[in-house]
Amino acid sequence: MPANPIHLTNISRPTDKVIGRDAQLKQIRKRLAEDNSVVLVNGLGGIGKTTVALEFIHRYGGDYRHLAWIEVTDSITAAFVANRTLIDNLYLSAVLENLPKEDYEVLALERIINRLSNLDNCLLVIDNANNHDDLLACGHMLRTLRATTLLTSRAHPEDWNTVPIDELEPKDAAALFQRHFLAGVQPEQMDTLWELLRCLDHHTLLVELTAKAATKARLPLTALYDKV
Repeated sequence: MPANPIHLTNISRPTDKVIGRDAQLKQIRKRLAEDNSVVLVNGLGGIGKTTVALEFIHRYGGDYRHLAWIEVTDSITAAFVANRTLIDNLYLSAVLENLPKEDYEVLALERIINRLSNLDNCLLVIDNANNHDDLLACGHMLRTLRATTLLTSRAHPEDWNTVPIDELEPKDAAALFQRHFLAGVQPEQMDTLWELLRCLDHHTLLVELTAKAATKARLPLTALYDKV
């Protein structure tokens, strides 16, 4: 188990300790331990999928020899082909420059996937692969790729190996709120806090943004609850 895996791309570090996702992280690790495993982390926007993926690398990246992070903004294929850091670290720059312009993306992706497949013990994370049809189109390629692959997505294709990321447990939502609500919550205000969090559906991003906005506006908890 390498102590210092090789980063094939730039990979951010979690800014804060992740709250309330230990069970999902352990489940992801267990499933990824299967041979040629592809695991899809699924959930609503803002629920914390990217945070979970980053935390997975932070906790368990030492299980792997190579790490790569692909951020999808258009299609999965385009994300691979546009990642110059990955291409450079795979020593593919010259190879891709000589490819014909016709079908360039398809041919370039084939070279990248082939090179990744030949690496020993590689973890590939594909973040924000939210297009359902794009996932299905790339499904065969991902399953035949000889690299452990973790994806995050709002889409939920049938028959994929999926770990859902749901809303936070109330106690975890409270801990997240209190991390960012600098005015503090007094013991006698806990009922108000529970009700506020219920109104926010214990949604990770909503809880965090609400706490930060209240802190910036210097709103006490009761005034915040009335506004929500």
